[in-house]
Amino acid sequence: MLWIIFGGNIWLIIMLYVFFSEKKFVQASSYLFQHNLSTTPATLTALCSGLLFTIEYPGFFMETTISAAFLGMGAGLMFGSLFNHEAAITGACSGLLAGFIAPMLGEMSGRSPLFLLFTELIFFVFLLHFFVSLRKVH
Repeated sequence: MLWIIFGGNIWLIIMLYVFFSEKKFVQASSYLFQHNLSTTPATLTALCSGLLFTIEYPGFFMETTISAAFLGMGAGLMFGSLFNHEAAITGACSGLLAGFIAPMLGEMSGRSPLFLLFTELIFFVFLLHFFVSLRKVH
């Protein structure tokens, strides 16, 4: 069951990236939008992945931390590369830090499914907000 949620998260991130990469406004966007688009998906991807891996593989702290950090860094680099190198580095650092923190949060919450549901809901709402806000603007 958790692998279906993980696959859905990765699918949402890829679809958001494809959606933003096809838009022509990316070069003319503000610094604040660049910062938000490079850090928010990276942070939420690392957070949700770290919690999912902690629940799925209890006791494997190093492996879950490293995998969540790499997924967060990858998402940050991916979305930051839409703009410039500074945004890519900002997104990668944001994803790295969230990847380090996510397994600790998972263990501190006692691997709670309610906490996982809450973070997945936040993940979905923020990504949906990115879709909707861009459709309103353009």
